[in-house]
Amino acid sequence: MTTNFILAAALCAFFAIFTNSSTAQTSSEQPASAAPAPEEMLDLNAARKYMLKLINRDRATVGAPPVVLDDIASVAGQGHSDEMAVNGYVGHWALDGRKPDQRYTQAGGRDADAENVIGDLGDSGGPKFALSSTPVFSKSRLDQDEGDLFGEKPPDDLHRQNIVNPLRTHVGIGLSLALQGEDFRDSCSQEFVNHYGEYSQIPQAIRRGEKFTLTGKLLKRAHLQSVDVRWEDFPKPMTADEINKTNGYSIPDGTTADYYPDDDQHLIAVRTVDGCEEFSVDVATGRSWKPGLYYVLVWAYVNGAKDADNISTRTFLLDSGK
Repeated sequence: MTTNFILAAALCAFFAIFTNSSTAQTSSEQPASAAPAPEEMLDLNAARKYMLKLINRDRATVGAPPVVLDDIASVAGQGHSDEMAVNGYVGHWALDGRKPDQRYTQAGGRDADAENVIGDLGDSGGPKFALSSTPVFSKSRLDQDEGDLFGEKPPDDLHRQNIVNPLRTHVGIGLSLALQGEDFRDSCSQEFVNHYGEYSQIPQAIRRGEKFTLTGKLLKRAHLQSVDVRWEDFPKPMTADEINKTNGYSIPDGTTADYYPDDDQHLIAVRTVDGCEEFSVDVATGRSWKPGLYYVLVWAYVNGAKDADNISTRTFLLDSGK
């Protein structure tokens, strides 16, 4: 039933350069050659729009609908991209141990998020660089790096699968440049989103024994299957070198609680209003729930599919209540 997003970090370069023009003098005996065309550079907003254009170009080649830029996912992606560039790592873990779903939740996201990260390590794991407040990015390198991700071949093509997944509706894009003298690091985060409903806010931290109510309204093309809750240990701080040694990430496999519309013990109340399903479910933490990070996942059948897909993943922290 479940589909985990397991996306490995690709070590590609998002190269940003600054050039100074100069005039070369030539003698009458040696004609001057034509000067190369200047590199086209894009500021952050233009680079985001251009990356979005490349993503939708690649999606169109497999018949996938275009995605639109998501502001909240871009905030989450930008924060992670900035940290990668400053600290010299590329990976799905932040230095404080948070993974994409927790970072997306804390940025205000309420849908399902699947992350691609790419960048130029430069001085991997070395001293901190200074984040540029006015970064510019080479258009040709954006072309090359999106091409590298889209050009991946099975079975090592998880970035490509994320890009062309027809369920994706939105994407957040973070692009960063950090400098130290003549050295630089740059990085990018692509946060692909499945948006098929609107959901109530959930607490980011609660104590064992407390509960909250999750409500939602799905789009007409989505039919609710279930809601489940999953546990993993608290995030632990990591060094840049440790993150650089990681590969993909995943959502925990085992469930702590499952809720279904037809389950009398763990019931989801569902009604249909104007062709859209509205649901409500009480998530009550019990004494057997271990302290840690919990994931709340909403599953639905989208566009008449036979298998349910994850349309919302959010996290909350649970302590023992002592």
